[in-house]
Amino acid sequence: NNKTTLNWTTATEINVNSFIIERCINNEEKKWDVLGSVEASGNSNSVKEYSFIDKNALGGTKFLYRLKVLDNDGSFNYSKELDVEIIPQKFELFQNYPNPFNPTTTLKFSLPTKEIVRLSVYNILGQEVMQVLNETMETGIHNIVVDASNFTSGVYFCNLKAGGFNKT
Repeated sequence: NNKTTLNWTTATEINVNSFIIERCINNEEKKWDVLGSVEASGNSNSVKEYSFIDKNALGGTKFLYRLKVLDNDGSFNYSKELDVEIIPQKFELFQNYPNPFNPTTTLKFSLPTKEIVRLSVYNILGQEVMQVLNETMETGIHNIVVDASNFTSGVYFCNLKAGGFNKT
């Protein structure tokens, strides 16, 4: 469900303020994004356990995670990097959000294999009003933001075709 749970343990802590959780998608130029932080115990000579859930592991299949260990004096160091691979098990078209929307919405879908993807929006009469995608896409979970500011008010349907998958 696009979530990665990260667990880590410290044996001791000396003046540790917090753990900053960072993620890099598909090793793209080692661009690290900050996902959040977890408060540390500070000073401890006993084992401490921590956890963080990345609730939005989207945009690829291979992710790198690391911790930026921030001390009370502002100094920091990094943990070893952790490789995580998330491969969807099935084709899926998720509910758009927000719904109802004005003027943009996000269409989310998963591809278990690299496929030619056709993503279209239809009006209530079954007429195609927008072709969002018609291209080869990699395995993974994808989010596409659709600007519908030119649409009239009404009900619209999204159709996803990829491989043998076809869902509206």
